Amino acid sequence: MSNQEVLALLRKIDNGYKPTEEEKNELSNIEKINWKDIESIPESINFLITLKELDLSGEFMHTSSLMTIPESIWNLSSLQSLDLSYTQISSLPE
Repeated sequence: MSNQEVLALLRKIDNGYKPTEEEKNELSNIEKINWKDIESIPESINFLITLKELDLSGEFMHTSSLMTIPESIWNLSSLQSLDLSYTQISSLPE
């Protein structure tokens, strides 16, 4: 599943979609995501239970419009690396 397919599925879940067991299984095995220039992070990001690396950075000389991170990000207990460079994030959720 590509980074964009993961993002699309998580957004569907945020809108009430019930993922199949196969989709849940796929999401639970993702260890690295690269979402450049994303505007918002889906609340359902906690489906990515084995996620180790999350790159949300903007491109050099082009700041991402990402301004907030949902509290559900703290449910990612396997997360080891979070790249927020070139974003507009000024604080993290408690």
